Amino acid sequence: MQDLNDVIGEAIEEKYGTLSQYAKDKCIPYSTLSNIVKNGLENSRFSMIMQLCRDLDIDVFETEKLTLSDKELAFASKFSMLDESGGRLVSSIIEKEYDRTEKINTNEE
Repeated sequence: MQDLNDVIGEAIEEKYGTLSQYAKDKCIPYSTLSNIVKNGLENSRFSMIMQLCRDLDIDVFETEKLTLSDKELAFASKFSMLDESGGRLVSSIIEKEYDRTEKINTNEE
């Protein structure tokens, strides 16, 4: 399956010709787009990814085969509104909890 950042890059090139033209038309920093397309979505804000997908008519849930509950969507929306410090804090907590849960699940096997 193709990664979402690749789908976004291809859609931009197909509809706008270049990343720089899309960035100019949508008033988005070129560096932001370039980072998303070249390096993936990991460090990108959820709201930015959703904006790109809406603008480019990309069904993110179909592309990524994601099914999110209303609770998960609400969390993702709130997470996208955090500043960098808040995002790091929440990510750190999630990673620690994930590691704890993995250890429990590994010990049960």
